[in-house]
Amino acid sequence: MVYLYQTEKLKLFTEEGSIEFIRARDKIFAMLEKAGAIKSSHAMWGPDPWFSLAILDRMVEMNDLYEVTGTACAGQHRVFVRSGGNP
Repeated sequence: MVYLYQTEKLKLFTEEGSIEFIRARDKIFAMLEKAGAIKSSHAMWGPDPWFSLAILDRMVEMNDLYEVTGTACAGQHRVFVRSGGNP
């Protein structure tokens, strides 16, 4: 199975997906507060790793996160920091 953001992104806009997004975002921000950067594997939880990646990708889209790693990096090894435009 291959991760497809455009497919997974649709789940973010359901009621359950929105609740999980907010919960995950708060957890990710707390981890970033302590560590300064996180690997996507540390931000992945629950039975659906593709949905966890979609949360990270959505946060990048919203300029909440900045991805430090390039496109050749495996999904679970991607590294993120808080975007400079946000407190």
